[in-house]
Amino acid sequence: MMTHEIYPAVLDNQYKNKTVSAADYLLFAKGGELLLSEEEGMLRFPKAADFDFGAMRAVYLFSIDDEQFFLAGPGEDESAYEAAVKSLEDAGAGIIRRREILRFLPRKYAFAAALASQIASWYDNNRFCGHCGRPLVHAENERMMHCPDCGNIVYPRISPVIITAILDGDKVVVSRYAAGPYRQYALIAGYNEVGESIEETLKREVMEEVGLEVENIRYYKCQPWPVTDTLLFGFFCDVKGSRTLKVDKTELSEAHWLSRKEAKKELTADNISLTREMLMLFAEGKEPR
Repeated sequence: MMTHEIYPAVLDNQYKNKTVSAADYLLFAKGGELLLSEEEGMLRFPKAADFDFGAMRAVYLFSIDDEQFFLAGPGEDESAYEAAVKSLEDAGAGIIRRREILRFLPRKYAFAAALASQIASWYDNNRFCGHCGRPLVHAENERMMHCPDCGNIVYPRISPVIITAILDGDKVVVSRYAAGPYRQYALIAGYNEVGESIEETLKREVMEEVGLEVENIRYYKCQPWPVTDTLLFGFFCDVKGSRTLKVDKTELSEAHWLSRKEAKKELTADNISLTREMLMLFAEGKEPR
């Protein structure tokens, strides 16, 4: 059960032109990252009732069940917003990065915080038109920014990425990235390029990173990943032809075949990522055939 799978809670992320009320959560961001409080692994969200919310700008983000989440911003007089941020910081709130947010509990609030941070970053990066430089304006009925001068339209960025478990009987290819903060075992992954189908992306990335051909590609599931503004598509596939790995050292620090027995011994579930869920399925012999 990955971090976005919050059943029985229900996420409604369709934008609505709503006004914040005292009972709603009002979130604050700095540089596109959320200012949050946490206590013993539990996230604490501020309520609008805690601030002079009528003097601030508040943009509706989404709801989970009957709880509504808004993003705060300065109004015409910035003093109310600045006072709210100071009060949060004085109470111990600080910037929590999206990658760290996902490990907190309760799960639905961790996902809410990561998703809110993703949207906040998009707003922060799209204040001005990339075509003419004029200030962008929020659409009334959808999550879209538009330029009233040149008509440029900007939607939130979502980049498609493939993740694939390459199998050879009771072995799977695992790797470690050459760069970045994630140092655990990973599966072969990569971004979809312009003009490619997802299946073509998979074949290209596998060949580029480990020099293998694959067949019997089968879709498993997908995961929205707010950490990198991506939508992850998980696949299992079988090696075709040579099993010899030719590792691209610019992308990966290592890659090798891991047996099911080794996987059972070395891997642990984290209940966060699609990668880890797929590896655990392999370790248990439950991967789709």
